[in-house]
Amino acid sequence: MEEADHQFGFSNKHSTIDQVHRVTNVISKALEEKDYCCGVFLDVAQAFDKVWHKGFLIKLREQLPHTWCALLESYLTVRQFRVIHEEATADIPNNYNNDTITIAMFADDTAILSTSKNQLTATDNLQASINNIFAWTRRWKIKINGDKSVHVNYTLRKTENIPILLNQTLIPQKDSAEYLGMHLDSRLNWKHHVRQKKIQIKEKNTKALLLYWLVGPHSELTIENKRLLYVTIIKPIWTYGIQLWGCASNSNIDIIQRCQNIALRTITAAYRFKRNDAIHHDMMLPTIAEEIQKFARKHERRLEDHINPMARH
Repeated sequence: MEEADHQFGFSNKHSTIDQVHRVTNVISKALEEKDYCCGVFLDVAQAFDKVWHKGFLIKLREQLPHTWCALLESYLTVRQFRVIHEEATADIPNNYNNDTITIAMFADDTAILSTSKNQLTATDNLQASINNIFAWTRRWKIKINGDKSVHVNYTLRKTENIPILLNQTLIPQKDSAEYLGMHLDSRLNWKHHVRQKKIQIKEKNTKALLLYWLVGPHSELTIENKRLLYVTIIKPIWTYGIQLWGCASNSNIDIIQRCQNIALRTITAAYRFKRNDAIHHDMMLPTIAEEIQKFARKHERRLEDHINPMARH
């Protein structure tokens, strides 16, 4: 089954970071050339809970052998399953029709970007794309929440408040949008993303003291086990997407570095006069700057041989 190059979801050797990198490349180029990059990030309602089975089977017949389609049709048309947990219910099987026209997709996370020297031109082109997408989703009975979608204007220039509508519903305009776990602010300086990571780290550390009693000075765990908890639970919060947000300003990177310093001092119960670099050396953990270099080099080598030309460029 062939998939569209712009659809990175459910594809071999495609990651969320690859797709976010595509989006940030478009935005970065617009910022460098002092263009307007108008973007909309769509929210698909219950993408994995409700699928129009008839339309889904039509799409499958375009790609799969008849015998496979007949098997899937018998499963989808004559059976109903329901999961019940307390007061929450969900229908299964969870399928998703992922054939749509977008600039960037990962499963149901959809981003549409339009770039131009003129904001009105970029917005008009974006509105035309939104209209086409809405017509397509209505045809295939896919619901998009216009009020939960986000409209962001990426530019270094002065902007006007030009609305984007989805089925006559105003898409809220904000200074930042979250796409595949990355917060993309209007100037792409990663300030908002870094601060969100700091909040997540603090919540993970302090909520009901779930970790402090394990890694704090009164814990009976060895330092090696405390280090393991940090590396497996806390560290992945900020290393996700570090290949991209690693280009943030030193002041923003220092925010995450301070979070790591505090965590390592808590784990080791280090004296206040002991240097942070010495603690990193003893714990055999790289600094944030060293992690950025390592992840960036690995990501660059990976993209050079990527199977998808859209990821390479």
